[in-house]
Amino acid sequence: MPLGLKPCCAVCKTNSSSMWKKGNLGEILCNNCTAKSTVTGASGLTVTSSTQQSNGGGKQSKQEIHRRSARLRSTKYKAPASEKKVSSKGKGRRHIFKLKNPIKAPESVSTIITSESIFYKGVYYQIGDVIKVIDEEDGKPYFAQIRGFIQDQYCEKSAALTWLIPTQSSPRDHFDPGTYILDLDALSCPSPFEEISDEDAVQIFVPPNLPPATITLRDFVDTSETLKNLVHLGVNLSKLEERPNVGSMLVRLDFQKDVVPLLLFLKDLGVQDVQLGPMLTKNPFVLTESLENLQTRVSYLKSKKFSSEAVAVMVSKAPYLLNFSVKRLDNRLGFFQQQLGLSAHKTRDVVTRLPRLLCGSLEPVKENLRVCELEFGFHRNEIQHIVTVIPKVLTANKRKLTQIFDFVHNTMGVPHALITKFPQVLNAKFLRIRERHLFLEYLGRAHYDPTHPNYIPLERLVALPDETFCTKVALSSLNDFERFQKMM
Repeated sequence: MPLGLKPCCAVCKTNSSSMWKKGNLGEILCNNCTAKSTVTGASGLTVTSSTQQSNGGGKQSKQEIHRRSARLRSTKYKAPASEKKVSSKGKGRRHIFKLKNPIKAPESVSTIITSESIFYKGVYYQIGDVIKVIDEEDGKPYFAQIRGFIQDQYCEKSAALTWLIPTQSSPRDHFDPGTYILDLDALSCPSPFEEISDEDAVQIFVPPNLPPATITLRDFVDTSETLKNLVHLGVNLSKLEERPNVGSMLVRLDFQKDVVPLLLFLKDLGVQDVQLGPMLTKNPFVLTESLENLQTRVSYLKSKKFSSEAVAVMVSKAPYLLNFSVKRLDNRLGFFQQQLGLSAHKTRDVVTRLPRLLCGSLEPVKENLRVCELEFGFHRNEIQHIVTVIPKVLTANKRKLTQIFDFVHNTMGVPHALITKFPQVLNAKFLRIRERHLFLEYLGRAHYDPTHPNYIPLERLVALPDETFCTKVALSSLNDFERFQKMM
């Protein structure tokens, strides 16, 4: 209770109590009356509960029906907020961290003042003076010429200097300005607003504007030294511009720095001049390879006993050979030697004659080997002989290879031994084999058995031109053969 007031109990009218409390209606009660009212309320609550139970869960009273949650109203009485007194005491710096929205100080704007002269520590300086500067680390003197002065908003002064570089004739004991030269790298570029004479204006060269994006290299040939020289070498730019990212790569190349060293390397390797253009047309990405990597790959091939001439032929026929790492080349050589069961010498001979075996996919090679062994029925030694004579069998189209073998073996009746003896028939054109066999069959001269008197070897059937085939093998005329072709 507030000091200075004598409370009085609203029930027993006493003025003395160990504790004063307020009743439900806001009246003042002593400690004894407060205890009595608490007991009375509890007994009334018990009676009400028992009454409800005896009524068998009847309707609730209106007070209970209209009872609301205490969360909807405040449980404490809030007095009106009084105005806070403004303290005259200053607040510490930690106060800014308690603010919800801290106030940010405005950014300072530097105001720079330039001048042609300045007075500093009793010395008058002006633009063009030569000064002596002592380095704090080594204590050596350096000379510079003042180019300008700057003074900021805090009145701090600074000078722009151009260093003077000594020459061999510069004395060590004193300063001789005639023996020093200006640091040209520190000199500023001329202003674009500087007036120039008519003679200087005529000598200014303005390169033509290049398009920001284009689909052809034709727009860059006139301005690019690299593209001009590549055209002179025989590179087909029309094919290269169709490939993604190749055109932008060629435009960024420097001819003297990137292209010339590679051309000299290929010349030393043994590649002919007429082969440089077609080679770069097929593989322009070799221009981005380092000479060290290229030399490493060539050295590996020579370590495997490939001659210099063989390496030059392989690079000319398979330009992508130089793009593959030494590890991949070694894995490819080991694969062919193991799968074919050939010696190292025969493996080198096969790879030299068909170097794209080292560059292409291995899946067609594996598939053709399985077809020759399982579907065609060739023995392992026969496959080795066929691959040694005609390496293209390894990369030939499976459908074409099957079509030719089926016609030669099943229709013409040629056994495996004769096909192995002359495997070039597997690399011939199917239409030529079919037309010539049907013509010989029409004439009654289709005999491919070596024991027959009129035996016709497969070599003469496939390799000879039409006129020679008609006169020497079919014993007929070329006109008869052409009329037969029209009747088919």
